[in-house]
Amino acid sequence: MSLKHIIQKAVGAYLNISAYIAPKHTARLGFDLFCRPFSKKLKPHQKKYLEDAKYMELNHAGKKIQTYKWGNGSKNVLLIHGWASHSYRWKSYIEDLKQGDFTIYAIDAPGHGLSEGKYLTLIIYSELIADLISKIGKIDAIIGHSLGGYATILYLNQKNENSQVKSVIMGAPGEVSDFFEFYQKMLGLNQKTISLVNQEFLDRIGKNPSAFSAPLLAKNLTNPSFIIHDRFDKDTDFNYSVKLNAAWLDSVLKITEGLGHGLKSKSIEKEVINFISQN
Repeated sequence: MSLKHIIQKAVGAYLNISAYIAPKHTARLGFDLFCRPFSKKLKPHQKKYLEDAKYMELNHAGKKIQTYKWGNGSKNVLLIHGWASHSYRWKSYIEDLKQGDFTIYAIDAPGHGLSEGKYLTLIIYSELIADLISKIGKIDAIIGHSLGGYATILYLNQKNENSQVKSVIMGAPGEVSDFFEFYQKMLGLNQKTISLVNQEFLDRIGKNPSAFSAPLLAKNLTNPSFIIHDRFDKDTDFNYSVKLNAAWLDSVLKITEGLGHGLKSKSIEKEVINFISQN
């Protein structure tokens, strides 16, 4: 067993024991742990690429959130990365979009890329999307991967004026409960600990995790959407996108095979750009 796994199991054992001794402490600590991304450190060439495109800084809870801008086209497109990622993951898209009539924006979520902070939730991410778009003025398309796609769905659900915004949702999870299940398996948490964290979620957010089901959020969406998922995605179940497509009125679903969770493919990229380019 690696040192990383030993640490994970030790944290899980601590939470399981403290659940009986100090349940309130366990609930707070467990919830905060679930919201802390294991972000990847930027490599020098990635950092240089992003620093060359710095746009402006947003602010969340006293932390600076970095955004980016490339190109000067008439259509504004926003790129939203996933958990433990950063805006460099869109480099290939950015370079191709710059060849067209696009102005490209991106954001590093809290605790990711060049943004400060160590705390991220679905709600925080959707609020930051709204904040950035309000500063841009208008947006024509949003491309979101994984948690970024999930946050995009929540954002669109809460903004009626976005009925014409094209959205591309790639490899997105469908239920908040997935995050609880992921950490439960990774840390070896017992049911009492998970129940405490679920209650903390309800106390802080004011809604049960089930209220953020992606198909439920998409039920009232009317904007055009291109949903993409790989059948063999090991991080998020492709059936979530099947359900999302069924709930989303104006959506098209593409199931790939062999691209995994990253969905990095020039052919997929071409389809995405064609989709957002259409009038």
